[in-house]
Amino acid sequence: MNDAQRALAAEQLQETRSLNQTMTELAARWSGQAINNVLEVGSGSIPSTGTPGVELSWGAAAGSITLDNQGTHPMTVQAAPIGASAPTGGIGVYPVPANSRRTINIGSHVVTVYGTAADTFAYQAFTCGARPVVS
Repeated sequence: MNDAQRALAAEQLQETRSLNQTMTELAARWSGQAINNVLEVGSGSIPSTGTPGVELSWGAAAGSITLDNQGTHPMTVQAAPIGASAPTGGIGVYPVPANSRRTINIGSHVVTVYGTAADTFAYQAFTCGARPVVS
């Protein structure tokens, strides 16, 4: 592949990503009537029986989720349906320390929050990813 072909391929990839983001935002607005890129805002607690997790899902992909871990134990956010136990790492897995808030770029229709029984959390799901902040 020569330089001109590589440049064209890079431009096509960039345009495809832009179209994908636009379609995700439009799908969210049409399916869930999202305003300000917000899919859902809510709270929950980790169940005391069964799988130690709460599955969240939306008709449009969440670009990011802000999780406010109000519990005294760490929580794990995974971009996948609920499983038998919390994952310890890997792609789409993000730990959230106790008593902290994190915004996680996720890109998924389904997110599972794992933690310790009875620990509580609040969340905000957005159709777009979090923008980088310069400090």
